Amino acid sequence: MAIKESYSIRTKQLSSDAVNISPEITEWLSQFSVDQKPIAKNMLLNLEFVSRDQYSRWLKGTVKTLTSKEKSAIYSVRKLDKENPRLWSESGELLDRTGQSQGSEDLVYSVISSLIKEDFQVKNDSQDSLFDHPSINVLREEKIHNIILVDDSIGSGKRVSGFLNSMFEHKSFISWWNYGLIKIKIVSFSRKKEAEKLVLTKAYGSNSLKRKFPKSSKIQFVSEKVYSFQGAEARWGKSYEEICTLCDKKTVISKKYRKGYGGVMANIVFYHSVPNNIPGLIWFDSTKWSGLFPKRVLPDWLISLLEGTAIHENYMGVSSDVVELLLLLKKRVTNKTSLSFRMNREVDYVGSVIEDAINSGFITEKYRITNAGHEFLIKKEAKIALGIQDRSLYIPSSWCAD
Repeated sequence: MAIKESYSIRTKQLSSDAVNISPEITEWLSQFSVDQKPIAKNMLLNLEFVSRDQYSRWLKGTVKTLTSKEKSAIYSVRKLDKENPRLWSESGELLDRTGQSQGSEDLVYSVISSLIKEDFQVKNDSQDSLFDHPSINVLREEKIHNIILVDDSIGSGKRVSGFLNSMFEHKSFISWWNYGLIKIKIVSFSRKKEAEKLVLTKAYGSNSLKRKFPKSSKIQFVSEKVYSFQGAEARWGKSYEEICTLCDKKTVISKKYRKGYGGVMANIVFYHSVPNNIPGLIWFDSTKWSGLFPKRVLPDWLISLLEGTAIHENYMGVSSDVVELLLLLKKRVTNKTSLSFRMNREVDYVGSVIEDAINSGFITEKYRITNAGHEFLIKKEAKIALGIQDRSLYIPSSWCAD
C-alpha cells in the first residue's frame, strides 16, 4: 500500500546562467565532446535539489501525521554488515548503532532526535509516544505497533529491503508480525515505484489473500515524489533518450553506475547527500573521470549557485545566453542550427533565447541587431571579455531626454 503526504516542497534547479558561469561546471564539461556538451548541460538543468531545511521540514511533518494517534518506533534505514546483517542481538538490543557520521543517515538521525524532543515537550513529560530506535524489550513493554522506517531516497529498494528483513531476524518480531500486531510505514522523500515490488517480495511472510494478514496489508510506502521508468521523460525532458545514450557511451564510468545504481536514472539530489541512483557521470570519480560531486558530496560552490549567494555576472538583467547570441549574430552566425552548435544548446532552447532578445529590443524578427543591441554591446563587450562586473541598470540612450 502506498500513500503520499504532500507538503508542497519546491525543489531547486540550476539555471542556465548558473551553469554557464560556473568554472567548476565548465571544467567538468571539458570531458565531453562538442556535440555531447549540450546534452550534459541539459542533464544538469533537469536535476532537482532538496535543501537540508526542506527535507527536515518535510520529514517532521510527515512523521507527525503518521504517528499522531499511537505510540510509534522510528528507525533510520542504513546499510548493514553483509557478513552479519542482523539488527537485533539475541537479547533484543539494537546492534551496531553509532552516533558517528553515517552519511545520508546522519541528518535523519538528527531529525528523529529533534522530533523525540519536541514530542517530549508537547506531552509535558506525561507519556512518550515517539521512540528513537527502541529495542525489542521497549517495543514489548510499551506495546508499540506502529513502526516507521526512514530513508531519504529509495531507488532499487535493495537497501531498505535488507534493513527490513534484518528486523525479522528476531523471533519476537516475527511472532508479532505473523499475528498482525505490527504495521510498517516506509518513509522516503523520493521513491521509484518499481522498488515497492522488490521490498514486498523480499519481506518475510506470505502475501496470499487467504492469509488473515497478508504482508502487503502491513506495509505502507509514504513519499513526496514517486517516479517510474515509464515517467522518465517527465524527469529528464524530451532529451531523455539522448541523456541515457550519453550515460551509456561513457565507458570510463563503472557500468552499474552509468544510469545510476540499478539503472534508476533518478534526478533528486539532497544537500546532505548525493544518491548513487542518479547518473554516474555526475558523481563517479576515478583516475579517468572527474565527477562534479566527488565522493557523493554536494560541494559548497554548487549550494551557493542554487541559493543565489554566488556572485554572478548577469549583464544588468540581460541573461548571458542573450549576450552570447548577440556576439554570435555580430559575427554573422545567423542560422539557428549553427547558433545551437556554437552555443552548445538545443535548437528549441536557442529559439527561446532569440525570442528574449527580440522582446528586449536587441534584434529584429530577421535576427538583425538593432541600435539598442549595438549600443549594449559597445558598452559591455569590453567588460564581458575582461570578466568585469557591472551591476548598473542598463538604459538605452535613445530612451533618455536630451
